[in-house]
Formats: sequence, C-alpha cells, structure tokens
Amino acid sequence: MSLNIDDVERWQCAIVQKIEECTVEKEQGYSFEIENFLPQDLYDRMVGIWPPVSELQTLSEAGLAVKRTARENAVTEARKVAKITDLIARGPAEEALIWKVLASLFSGAEVVGAFYRKMQPFIAEERPEIYPVKAMHSEVLVQTDLDGFLLGPHLDAPKKVLSMLLYCPVNAENAALGTSVFRPRASFLEKNPGYRNNFIGKYHDLSDFDVVRTAKYIPNNLFGFIVGNRMFHGIAQIKNKNVLRRNVMWNIYHD
Repeated sequence: MSLNIDDVERWQCAIVQKIEECTVEKEQGYSFEIENFLPQDLYDRMVGIWPPVSELQTLSEAGLAVKRTARENAVTEARKVAKITDLIARGPAEEALIWKVLASLFSGAEVVGAFYRKMQPFIAEERPEIYPVKAMHSEVLVQTDLDGFLLGPHLDAPKKVLSMLLYCPVNAENAALGTSVFRPRASFLEKNPGYRNNFIGKYHDLSDFDVVRTAKYIPNNLFGFIVGNRMFHGIAQIKNKNVLRRNVMWNIYHD
C-alpha cells in the first residue's frame, strides 16, 4: 500500500468540491447529505482496514459516556468506538497511515474551511450567539453500533457547530438505519415550553415527535447538520444481531 502527496491533494480537492456542491435542506434546522463523499479509492482503503468489534471500546471504556438513566446507558453501550488518534497510534504502520491521512483531511483547514464557507449563512441564522466562529477544530470517532443500539430524539451539545456521520455499511441493504431528524409534537411543547431557550441534554420519548427525514444508511454517504436548539435527531433501534452499523462520527467544535 503506497501513498504520495498527489493522492492526498487529489482527495482533498475532491472532498472540498463535494462540500461546495452539496444542497442544504431547511427542515427543523439545517441538514445535508453528500453521497459518495470520499473519493472511492480512499473510501475503499478505509473500509478495508475497519477495526473489528473486538478492538473497539464501549463509550464508558473510552471515557466518552455521558451521565444518563440506566436504561439509556444500557442501549448506548451497544456502541463500540475508537478515537481515530488511537487507531493511528497503535498501527500497524500501513493501516495507521490511512487513518492519519483521513484525520488530516477531516481536521485540515481546507476541508473545515470549506464547510464553514458553505454553512456560514445558516450558522449565522441558527447559532447567532457563536457567529462569526473565530476558530474550530474536529474530533473523529470510528464507530460500530451493535444489536440493541438506540438513540431517542435529542439535541447535541452547544459546543458543537457541525455534527456529521459518514456511513460505512458493507452494503445498502439496511438503508433505513440512517439518522432521523424529528419535529416535536404539541405534547412535547406542553411538557417543555422553554426548550428553545436551552439545549435539553437528554433523550426524549419518540411518541412526542414526528419524523421529518431519515438519512440513507448506504456506503460512503455523509449526513450532517448544524447543531442548534431545534435539531432533534436520533437513530432507530437495531434489532438484528447480524447488523453492524458502521460509521465515522465527525464533529466540528467552536473554540
């Protein structure tokens, strides 16, 4: 497996072009999907070295668990993760090189800057309290969700600007397992009349929401959204022990 600077520059240019050409949807906030996000040869290299579940950690083991109820913790522990920096550190060398290139692309000024330029007017509308964003940084997790995993409708933390998932399934047979965007019903508004004034940091009852859209869980599809106090999202429960929901979680934070 060999790489050269021309490969990396080509990949970077292709990714930036995908970002520049993407369509941003205004439905319960701002979200987008970019099919075939990574250049195919780079995507193939990444999925070819995807870590087995035995080499991943639960959120608790990785020090990433958020204090939730016992039931919520039980279902979220069915997510196994690795920080991309850990994959780089532990090798082997050829695999580490691919993860290092991916980390540099996801965190580099060119790609992050392309997202900011594309999303700037929407960030200004959705997050006026942080606009203009003076500095940003990326954090990347490689994840495999197992049987039983579930995320009810929730909001992401306000320290994030963009939250994204690059889907990496073996095939497109479980396309309905993508992330859903939800709109709160009147029942939720009655229980939480001031929810727009803060980010409610918990998972909510699905019965209080309607599905607005569900991203396609298909290979190399990037789903993302501007983090705001109306962007409720979640994931349907996996109910098949043979399904591994593989994805790269890519968050861009404001500093």
